[in-house]
Amino acid sequence: MSDQKRWKIVMFDMGGVLLTPLQFGFRKYEWENGLASGMFSELFKEDDSNYSFGKVMKGEITLSQFYQECDKECEKYAEEKKFQLPEGFSVKKLFTSGFSNSSIMENVMKAIDCLHHNGYKVALLTNNWTDDTERRLSIAAIMLKFRRRFDYVFESCHIGMAKPDAKLYEYVCNKMNVQPSEVIFLDDSTKNCVGAEKLGMKTIIVKNSFQGLKDLAELLNIDFNRKVVPYCDISRFAHGYIVSKEGIKTHYVECGHGPPVIFCHGWPECWYSWRYQLAHIAELGYRAIALDQRGFGESSCPRAVEEYTTEKIISDLLHLMDTLGLPNVTLVGHDWGGFIVWICALRYPERIRAVAGVNTPYIPIDVSASPLTKMKKNPHTFDYQLYFQDEGVAEAEFEKDIERTFLCLFRGTSEEDKLSLTRKVDTSNVRERGGFLVGFPEKPRRSVILSEEDLKFYVDQFTRTGFRGGINWYRNLDRNWEWNCRVANRKPSLMVTAKYDKVLYPALSKLMTPWVPNLTRKELECGHWTQLECPNELNQVLGDWLQDVHRSATMTPRL
Repeated sequence: MSDQKRWKIVMFDMGGVLLTPLQFGFRKYEWENGLASGMFSELFKEDDSNYSFGKVMKGEITLSQFYQECDKECEKYAEEKKFQLPEGFSVKKLFTSGFSNSSIMENVMKAIDCLHHNGYKVALLTNNWTDDTERRLSIAAIMLKFRRRFDYVFESCHIGMAKPDAKLYEYVCNKMNVQPSEVIFLDDSTKNCVGAEKLGMKTIIVKNSFQGLKDLAELLNIDFNRKVVPYCDISRFAHGYIVSKEGIKTHYVECGHGPPVIFCHGWPECWYSWRYQLAHIAELGYRAIALDQRGFGESSCPRAVEEYTTEKIISDLLHLMDTLGLPNVTLVGHDWGGFIVWICALRYPERIRAVAGVNTPYIPIDVSASPLTKMKKNPHTFDYQLYFQDEGVAEAEFEKDIERTFLCLFRGTSEEDKLSLTRKVDTSNVRERGGFLVGFPEKPRRSVILSEEDLKFYVDQFTRTGFRGGINWYRNLDRNWEWNCRVANRKPSLMVTAKYDKVLYPALSKLMTPWVPNLTRKELECGHWTQLECPNELNQVLGDWLQDVHRSATMTPRL
């Protein structure tokens, strides 16, 4: 058995591996205040309960108690070493200095995503304290981020043992149901690594994050610089269901706490398309919510065409906001979801903090002619929408082999993702070809932007619901136009275009400029399925924009 196959879990220390070491701040404090060099390394002995540091690491005392006890230890140490502590000295100030100089090592977090995608489980083993100080909320937020990313999180203060105690290593191996020889352990402490190595673990002493990852990459033969999608464990999302007075059920998924951001998907998708954004935006301090819109996923799928007008779909969205007690939200929409969020902002500006359209631009309403009338004269890339007008036809084609449908539809723009086609196949000649999927291979290979797990999820969803509900959205173009004409002169923010989207191409967004006064525009190198093809880039764009939009947000009612 090769070493790569032998190892099942990569376990990380926190301070000095995932976070810049607190010792940096400690040494700075020593130097700035003329303290004896190495004073704190002598006093801060993690495995010695004769000192307050050892006690706080084992959970015998809290952090606030540690500050008080350690102050006395420092005074005694200074007296024995015959030097004067600086005026106003306190261990609390020392730790505050350490915290202010500590930050998450993002290169290590990206490497953890790579490990997940290569089939390894990841664990966090840290000597930590029970924080009852005024900083506890910040520490809780950091630990929550780690708990969402790691399969296992072990904190010494909750176990009653601290590194390098061999019993602690045995304990965590038993909890993870692995042998020590199946674990790689990264720690910045030689003492901790020696203890783990004696038990049989493979250890890497981390002098800095780049060296540590280089050693790990060589050990596992993994390129940590390779682009991978963010790790996302959907089992950690909360699911909810609400039912309107009309009996329409809406399923939604959420995570995080803070200003609410609601994500609206397009066709043929569901909440799952936003999974990478949900996790990322929640980590940034928002309440991230994605719903299955009417006709999709676990939400109601009424049969009648007129049940899918923009008016009714927006009413579902408003009902969700009302039920969750959200006076106003930020909306993010893709494809049809983009159309919905722009119109919702026009109709109900008091409910909307800001709007982001992904691929879908805001197109000013033309009251002179209905969209269906104009489309019939010049279908161009929207020919497929005319194909969708005949009830039952498109549904039958897509439902004949649902797996093939998604293998054809969900494709990226890279060369390796292109299929060998014997004729021109795009959305402008669907009726001429005799069907949306006509011309695609009978057994297309899976796209690089779609995992086996992703494919199964979408197939399962649409096997249950069918395609009729989603396609009914397209059968209400004129009804929607009549409703929207009433707000034709209103002005609705972020517009994310996809450079290679052949239907919602970037040039369509140029009409937005005079209508959206606070427009932010970003273009990504991808096709229509932006969330799948460029999840990291989209997360960065949305995160930056949301931080700017919500800097001065007021989320409670105030007159």
